Amino acid sequence: MASFVTEVLASSGKLEKEDLSCKISKLSRKVEDTKEEVCEMINKKYNDFLPSLQGSEELMLEVDEVSKEMDVLKNCIETEVKQNIHVAVAEYTKLKQQLEKNTVIITMLGHLKEFHSAMEESNKASQDKKYVVAANQLQRAKATVDSLKGWKTSHLPLLSALSSELTVQRENLIYHLGDEWKRLVIWRLPSSKEPADLKSFLKVELNLSHSCSKDEEPGPPAVLCSVLQALAIQGDLQHKIKLFSQVLLKNMLKPLVMFPSLSVRVTEQQEKGTVLALQSLEESQEERSTPSQVYSKLLLVLTTLHSHLLGLFGVDHIMTYYKNLGVRKDDFSLARVTSAEEYLC
Repeated sequence: MASFVTEVLASSGKLEKEDLSCKISKLSRKVEDTKEEVCEMINKKYNDFLPSLQGSEELMLEVDEVSKEMDVLKNCIETEVKQNIHVAVAEYTKLKQQLEKNTVIITMLGHLKEFHSAMEESNKASQDKKYVVAANQLQRAKATVDSLKGWKTSHLPLLSALSSELTVQRENLIYHLGDEWKRLVIWRLPSSKEPADLKSFLKVELNLSHSCSKDEEPGPPAVLCSVLQALAIQGDLQHKIKLFSQVLLKNMLKPLVMFPSLSVRVTEQQEKGTVLALQSLEESQEERSTPSQVYSKLLLVLTTLHSHLLGLFGVDHIMTYYKNLGVRKDDFSLARVTSAEEYLC
């Protein structure tokens, strides 16, 4: 019995020992297999990685070289561009100044061309007796000279020459206008040596020349109209009218007030034009004219002058004319007249 138990126990221990050895052997084989697989996998990975690593290192070297070349090129470009920028800015500034100078020169040449054209047209119009055109062209030339005077870059000798030429041309036009005025507005006056009496004033005559056909009514002559308008444009009309008014006041208006027997005769002649002449009526016993008589005489003179001379202009020129005569606007109302001398105040 004892031996049987012993055999059973011995057999069990032997079985356990054999089973453990078997398991250890199997595990060892698995470890070896796993080891072989790991080694094989590492070898495969290493064989693939090494060429990639070498390729990456070569690429890194190339990248470094390209980067260095780019830095060198960048420095060259910056240096070259900076130098070119300074040169370009200097050239741009120079070209801009030259452009401004050329613009000024072109503008000045344009003004000079306009001045020359205006002077040529004025001279031609003056020769053709188109005095209004001539006066307007002179004003155009004057405006051009004034524009040039406003420039600080204008050359002083050039402006002096232009101003001198303009002055000569204007004086020449005024001279021609004066000649036309003398030809169209003709005074016949007594000698200054004769006494200022009734007989001497009978020689006073004012002839406003004009030409018109038989079928046309006498009116302001075209040349006289042109002369007066040209004088107005040149600013010389007031002076001319003032001189005319002084002669009119002294030799026609004042005698009409002082001598009751004097009256005005207005005639229209085809050859001569409109003629205003003083004539003597019957001897008047009155020492002075009544206000109504003076009014009628002066009104006839002024109405005739207005229709043949001042009718060429507007109200402003007419009022200037009356002012130069010394006649007030309200003096034409008989209710305000107290004596004949009031017309001459």
